[in-house]
Amino acid sequence: MYALARCRKHQRYVDQRWKDVRVGDFVRLSCNEIIPADMVLLYSSEPEGVCHIETSNLDGETNLKLRQVVRGLAEQGSEVTPEKFTSRIECEGPNNDLNRFRGFMEHSNKVRVGLHNENLLLRSCTIRNTETVVGIVVYAGHETKAMKNNGGLRYKRSKLERRLNVDVLWSVVLLFVMCLSSAIGQISR
Repeated sequence: MYALARCRKHQRYVDQRWKDVRVGDFVRLSCNEIIPADMVLLYSSEPEGVCHIETSNLDGETNLKLRQVVRGLAEQGSEVTPEKFTSRIECEGPNNDLNRFRGFMEHSNKVRVGLHNENLLLRSCTIRNTETVVGIVVYAGHETKAMKNNGGLRYKRSKLERRLNVDVLWSVVLLFVMCLSSAIGQISR
C-alpha cells in the first residue's frame, strides 16, 4: 500500500508549479484547468458531487468522463479544507494502469470507504463543465499514472525500411572490400 503524507494544518491555497505539487497536498482547480497530479476527488461544486474531465491528452478521446466525489464527502455539500480534513488515505503503489485504482479512505470515526477509478482525477486531464473541484494528491511527479504509462520515444520503421537499411550496409561493405582489393592489386603491380 502507498500511504499519504498528511497536509500541514492552517495552510491556504497558493499558486504552485506542477513540479512543486507533492503527495498529500490539497489542490483546488477551476473549469478548464489542467490537473497537475493524480488526485482523489474530495469536493465538486456540481450537484451530487460529480466532476467532468476531458482525457484527450491521455487517450485521445474528447468526450467528457464523469468522476465522483468519495462516498460520504459528497453529502456534506461544503468544500473540504485542509484544516477540516481528518481522514487517512491508503492506496496501491504507483503503476501504469490508467483504468485501475484501488485504495480506501478511513474517516475519523473509523469508517472505511473504498476508493476506485471513478474517484481519481488523472494528471494532464482537463476539468470541464465544473466550476470548482478540490482533491488530495496521491501520486505526483514521475509516479503519476500518465508518467508511468509513458514508454518514451519509439521510432517506428517498416519491415521494408529495416531490410533496405541492411541491404545498404552490405552494399557499403562490399564496395569497401572491392576498393581495398583494387588498391592492393594496384600496389602489387
